[in-house]
Amino acid sequence: MTRIAFLSIFLLAIIPGCRPQAIKHVPMIAHASEESHSGVVCALAELSSQEASAVFSTDPRSYGNTVLVLDITNTTAHPLSIYPSYCDLPRFSGKRLSREYHYDTYQWSMAGGIVAALFYWPAIPFVVVPAAVGMRSYNKKITKDIRSRTFGPHDTIQIAPYERIRRFVIIPRDYPWRGTRLSILDEATNQLLTFAL
Repeated sequence: MTRIAFLSIFLLAIIPGCRPQAIKHVPMIAHASEESHSGVVCALAELSSQEASAVFSTDPRSYGNTVLVLDITNTTAHPLSIYPSYCDLPRFSGKRLSREYHYDTYQWSMAGGIVAALFYWPAIPFVVVPAAVGMRSYNKKITKDIRSRTFGPHDTIQIAPYERIRRFVIIPRDYPWRGTRLSILDEATNQLLTFAL
């Protein structure tokens, strides 16, 4: 009986570590649609199921999302800005995608609490509670990580002179994104550069 209790508690402590790793970078892929204006190069590409799985450890299409990669290279000495209304795609926030990475803290806490209460109640404060706190912390970290790499519906992107940025753009699955219009404001000249990707 104590072996079963110990094994159950051990698994509750170990399994939370078995999650996809945080996204390390935003890749750019070879089949991007690219356009250049006044020293600014803009590219947009859709991640295939295989590419998305390699980046996210899961396929976002299975959750109703298509993930695009927006790549902008500023070769000018002027700062650039992209405001939320400058892109005509129906974008989701990075929070939507990050939910697929989250632990269900309530479910884990309840299951762990019940197992610990039945077999070894002192494990509740020493194993179950720390595991739940760790899961909650992980959920916050992964949300922040994905949101910082996503161009969502309310996000403004600032691009410094001579900087290159890449952001995920999350749109509804099978949305016809080719021909997307994106405008970039040159802050020094107030010139609006418009790209058809």
